[in-house]
Amino acid sequence: MENKRGQIATFIIIGVVLLVSIGTYLYVRGAVRSVSGAAVPNEVAPVKIFIEKCLKTSGEMAIRETSLKGGYYNIDLIQDLVFIPSIVPVYYSYNDTGDIFTVPTREFIQGQVGQQASDLLKDCINNFTDLQGYSIAERGNASIKTTLATDSVFFEMDYPLKVNDYEINSFAAEVSLRMGRLYSIANNLTMGQADAEFGICLTCYARAAVENNIKFDYLVDDEGNYIVIMNDLEKEEPYYYLYALRPRQFEQEPIPVVQEAVVAQRGEEKLGIESIVAQRAEVGKEFVYQVKTIPESTTTGLVFSDETDLFDINADGKISFTPTEAQKGIHSIKINAEADGLKTFAFFTLVIE
Repeated sequence: MENKRGQIATFIIIGVVLLVSIGTYLYVRGAVRSVSGAAVPNEVAPVKIFIEKCLKTSGEMAIRETSLKGGYYNIDLIQDLVFIPSIVPVYYSYNDTGDIFTVPTREFIQGQVGQQASDLLKDCINNFTDLQGYSIAERGNASIKTTLATDSVFFEMDYPLKVNDYEINSFAAEVSLRMGRLYSIANNLTMGQADAEFGICLTCYARAAVENNIKFDYLVDDEGNYIVIMNDLEKEEPYYYLYALRPRQFEQEPIPVVQEAVVAQRGEEKLGIESIVAQRAEVGKEFVYQVKTIPESTTTGLVFSDETDLFDINADGKISFTPTEAQKGIHSIKINAEADGLKTFAFFTLVIE
């Protein structure tokens, strides 16, 4: 009898151990995996999700803003500046000594994006005031590593925190903007400047545009600087990357150019919009521009229209409006034309300062 009681007691102990083990296993299985892939307990998962959402939002803002400045955040590091339409670094220049290349490295740009993302993150987290019911203590400073892949930018952050009784330190986010691709294109095109006798290699830019689904526009200032505006057409919301070139000069004043517009054709009839160079407008001053069709176009019942909230083009192709402060920035404008059943369109860049 004593032996049976001892056996029963042993089985009870084993059973308790098994129950505890199974409970622990089920609890761990119930943990939530965040963007970084690291499992966190359900109790503190909202904190990690909140921080990674802030990391992604701040990262996207940093990508967009540094892209408008050729990959720079700290403008004090830019040695050669062009101030139109914003602070734009000169990637290439030519003088009596030859070609001068000053393209920032990929590693440098990754650091600049990470630095700006880190600064923006502080405002987004806002001392965790939006997170109620948690005891959150910092155990160290946040450190962000940024990686420019071809079609995405990855952010990995080490941020030691103690949330309630748990320690969390790994966070991650992915932003689907093609900064890495646009940087590589800009770098390759800039390096090709050494082979350009004058100006820029238009066929090189046209090929890059078609192969990567991007659109190029250019602004040429009074000193012969080309400000290159790259517009990624993969995204519904415009995403731009800007840089500048100071190439060898033509004997005559350089003419700013854009991609050719699409020409619609039916038999011998044609309809096309004349290419529109990138335009500048000022807040508070009336902007006027007359859109025209190519000379060989049919004009029977010709009507123009636009796809922008900035202005309304009239049926004859005249654009007339006064920009407001809220409209400042770089805008990609689509203009449509229709005549005798033929339809076509053209894009141009409008910079409102």
